[in-house]
Amino acid sequence: MKTRFYAIVLIISVIASLFVYIYNSERVRVESHFFEYGENILNTYAPLISGCIATGDDLNLISHSHNICLLKNVVHFMVISPDNTVLVHNRASEIGRKYADSVTNSILKITKPEKFTNFIDNQKVYEFCFPVYSGTKKNGIIRLGLAYKEVNRELQQFAEFLAVSGILLILAVIIIIFITTNAVVSPVNKINGIINGIVSGGIEKFDNGLSIKNISGKELVLLTELINKLVQSMKTRYIEQQDNLVSQKNDHNLYLARLSEFIKKGIILTDNQNRIIYLNEKGTDLLQVTGKKPTGEHILELVSNIELKGLIKQSNDNKNVLMSSTINNMKINMVTVKNSKNELVGTVISAE
Repeated sequence: MKTRFYAIVLIISVIASLFVYIYNSERVRVESHFFEYGENILNTYAPLISGCIATGDDLNLISHSHNICLLKNVVHFMVISPDNTVLVHNRASEIGRKYADSVTNSILKITKPEKFTNFIDNQKVYEFCFPVYSGTKKNGIIRLGLAYKEVNRELQQFAEFLAVSGILLILAVIIIIFITTNAVVSPVNKINGIINGIVSGGIEKFDNGLSIKNISGKELVLLTELINKLVQSMKTRYIEQQDNLVSQKNDHNLYLARLSEFIKKGIILTDNQNRIIYLNEKGTDLLQVTGKKPTGEHILELVSNIELKGLIKQSNDNKNVLMSSTINNMKINMVTVKNSKNELVGTVISAE
């Protein structure tokens, strides 16, 4: 489940970043087209208007201005003479007035086309200011205002399209993730079940019921067969190794038994849990037991002599130290044995 969650979060982040990039690219494109549109209007009409001002052709000046005002997105248009007099305005009542405000004064000082944002009737407007000349003589400034609302509307529609597309794409990706992860995770979970079964119960207890079955796809089926063969091979080898260890242990004990027959001393061998793994006849006399040899029994449960029991306990507490004592006229020697890893293997007890 965590894998799915992280995958979904990652993909949503990638899709969101991609759509933000697409939106910003579209915004730059739309605004660039918007600015180009305003500049083209001025580049087309500025020479005509400049000629009308230079020749005093008011009729054509008004005609050109009227045509500009009819163009798309144009909400404001005016021509100002160098002495701040309004020569043309989209509002007839403004014609002939002199503007003495700071904005007009700063506009009249420009020597090249410029643009800035403004607000007219509570809507954002881009002002395009274009100086017009007759030769080197400055005839005035053209101010063209284009409403930004069409750009906003176009960008809003594009954003809505991206949002709907993004939601549909994310839903499709989530569905694909669930389908594909089920196909992949299912066999992986079964493999995990096999491994857990081996770890918790041992290979010798491996249940074939944990084998992966009924998986679609040739590659997954082949993978399943290979894993099952591998597990069965591991199980077989493990059992063989266990059998070999048991056989070696029995052979080792047999050698000890044959060797101890030539030793006149009583011999008792115990493991690291004080269980008797071998004793000869004189060792049996030392323990004073009759009947069947007590192999596998705990030596402290068989020893009745308090001194001998105490010596065994003392030897367990002082590992690798030879312990000696005389009990019932017999000399008892006792020493613990460790392996190369310094782990206790058992104890050797001799009596003579």
